[in-house]
Amino acid sequence: MKRLILLLAAVMLSVSASSQVISKAIPKFRIGVKVGVNYQSNDFVGEQIAIYDIKPGTGFLAGVQADLKWNRFGIHPELLYSYIAMEAEIPNANGDPDVKVSKIDLPILFEYELFGFLNLQAGPTFSLYTGTGGDCSVRESMQGALRTEKWNFKRPPVGIAAGADARIWKFNVGVRYYKYFGKGEFTGIASGESSMHGIQASLGFYF
Repeated sequence: MKRLILLLAAVMLSVSASSQVISKAIPKFRIGVKVGVNYQSNDFVGEQIAIYDIKPGTGFLAGVQADLKWNRFGIHPELLYSYIAMEAEIPNANGDPDVKVSKIDLPILFEYELFGFLNLQAGPTFSLYTGTGGDCSVRESMQGALRTEKWNFKRPPVGIAAGADARIWKFNVGVRYYKYFGKGEFTGIASGESSMHGIQASLGFYF
């Protein structure tokens, strides 16, 4: 009888320990939405850099966010639609030469929680261009032919993002710096390469 009781106790302890291990291994999951603003700089390098000037621009972002948390550690993926407009100064241009970019962003950030509400985040971010705007008629010289061109990106950007995210109840407020690796190719109105980096500020809500 004593052996049976000891065996049952050992089984119960084993089951309890196993359940605790499983519960710790399964992350806490939640999903939500977010909106925000972008401020982006475009460092343009081309053959005619002296006469083409692309200024930093602003835009918006909107999409979904998710959290997978193991105690203080977690993974924070997002799927966002972003739009940014940058003013372009191009001599002898008629029309709208400004650079307008729309893209799908997929940041996958690793995070660490501090003070119970502040999350430090860093990780890769991937993008896919869905459209580029800005087209105008350009005359290379006073007697040159008039041609119509538009901006176009040839290479999808891959970069890194880092920032902080504060969470109170179901709301979260975040600030993030991002930079794309390498240089994306610009063709059209002006051919060359560009290196993009910027800052995002956002407000989110978890269901």
